[in-house]
Amino acid sequence: MKNLCLVVLLALFSAGCKQTPVSEASFQEVSSYFEDSQNISAQQKNILLIFSSNSCQYCNKLNAQIKNTPKLSKLIKDTFSSYHINLSEKKSYTFGAHSSETLSTQELASLYQVTSTPTLVFLNQDGNVMLKYVGFIDAPRLIATMEFLCSDEALKMSENEIAKNLLKLYHQKKI
Repeated sequence: MKNLCLVVLLALFSAGCKQTPVSEASFQEVSSYFEDSQNISAQQKNILLIFSSNSCQYCNKLNAQIKNTPKLSKLIKDTFSSYHINLSEKKSYTFGAHSSETLSTQELASLYQVTSTPTLVFLNQDGNVMLKYVGFIDAPRLIATMEFLCSDEALKMSENEIAKNLLKLYHQKKI
């Protein structure tokens, strides 16, 4: 049932990337909103991992939304420990939530079963997945998602319950 709800959520909201070159400037424009991804930790906040790639036009669109939506950029910077993981780069990451060992970009993507970009992975402070959102998400929906995931209510829910409640929230807000 858990997998079915996630599949439905992903099918409703997923947008695959076309292989169109994206300007590296897109990533640089939003870099100030993200922590240094080489050392991933909760820092007493929930964690947001945004997986992207250089050839993803929807990643570029997501970056533009982050840059041009003050409420969204503030949530990313202040409310979450946020990290931008570019799958086009070969880097090493220390991820305190799972272990102190170092993971490669590919190993980190594999840990969360990231197969397309953009993919947003929301983790609680303990490093447990709260929600995995595959595909482009517009600013109003992303803001509502982030606000909901910070609620005391969401912290008590399973990933499946969060997905169901977010669908209801999106319908209520007509987003």
